Amino acid sequence: FYLQKNLVSLSLPEGIVSIGADAFNQCKIASLTLPASLEVIGGRAFSNNGIIRLTIPDKVTEIGNAAFAYNEITMIDLPASITSIHATAFDWKSATTVICRAATVPQTPQTDEFNNSWSPFYQVNKGSCALKVPAGSLIDYQTAWGSYFDHIEAITD
Repeated sequence: FYLQKNLVSLSLPEGIVSIGADAFNQCKIASLTLPASLEVIGGRAFSNNGIIRLTIPDKVTEIGNAAFAYNEITMIDLPASITSIHATAFDWKSATTVICRAATVPQTPQTDEFNNSWSPFYQVNKGSCALKVPAGSLIDYQTAWGSYFDHIEAITD
């Protein structure tokens, strides 16, 4: 569906466990519903769309390089199942709140399939974007991601 400019709304059916690289890159998707069965979102899968709100299903373990880059998602809520978030997975400069529900700090691979190297949380506005994490993992997140976020706090909801 790469470059399908007429694709503005997408609701993927249950049973899909993986979305490949570039699957919906550079469409015009504004409304996106991902299935609860989803586990892996490939590189650039939804890059360059019009997505502003997103719910990532509870089974997702990996979000690939630039998967949601060049969208205007302000609140990113990562499920407890997440183990790997590639550095440019989101357009971090748009984010005002990042919630990461994983008890173990996810890996942040910095090299993409083209051998480009990117800093984790590339372009995050560290002064205005808050990171919220499980209370029992607060110190681990502060150690691992403290140089990317000035405000790291425990999830209260």
